[in-house]
Amino acid sequence: MSLLILSVTGLKAQQNSHQTQEVMIGILKDSNKTAIYGATLKLMKASDTAKVKYQISDSLGHFSFTGITPDTYILDIQSQNFVRLQKYLSIDNEQDTLNIGTLLLADHYNDMDVVSVTAVRPVTMNGDTTEFNADAYKVKPDATAGDLLNKMSGIEVDKDGNVQSDGQAVPKVYVNGKPFFGDNPAMAIKNLPADAIKKFRFMTRRPIRVNSRVLMMEKGFALSILLPDVNLRAYSASLP
Repeated sequence: MSLLILSVTGLKAQQNSHQTQEVMIGILKDSNKTAIYGATLKLMKASDTAKVKYQISDSLGHFSFTGITPDTYILDIQSQNFVRLQKYLSIDNEQDTLNIGTLLLADHYNDMDVVSVTAVRPVTMNGDTTEFNADAYKVKPDATAGDLLNKMSGIEVDKDGNVQSDGQAVPKVYVNGKPFFGDNPAMAIKNLPADAIKKFRFMTRRPIRVNSRVLMMEKGFALSILLPDVNLRAYSASLP
């Protein structure tokens, strides 16, 4: 009996250690040791690069990823006017925090052959707002807004069209800044075609409107879906 109890206890300890949530932190700087602001960082498991976490470096060049489990990862860093950097990193069960220190990004020096590259930044952050660019994510031709949202780091959509951001419910959904489908915003998530969407904008403070004017910002998650050059009435008429 004692051996059985020890075996079960050891098994639980191994399971708990495997599920430990880790933190990865670091700093980005250029060759002059100046902080790099606004760089896009992607963290993905080496064994499954389809699942990606995104972060943007802050004004001091700092970045952090939370809620990661022990594994081998690829850290991909891109910033305008700097050479792209990729690093392989490993996190084990003994680490609560992995501080990878200061990473230096090399400048682009070749001005003789200038190549214009238009890249879509997947995520931008501005205060209380996080914005996802739809063009940065690949989905099937018949995908819906919900399918597209499920590709984005920290966002989950269930089969009923309910949205969560970092584990918190998003009760309000706006389309082009206006409430859509009244008390059933999940209809927009389940039925709007992904190829019609330009951006998703998550706000931790949602607008309170009176007579089409924003009077104040109320605390609480809200999602705004931006559809360029579309007739919302046409979508409304075609949806169940």
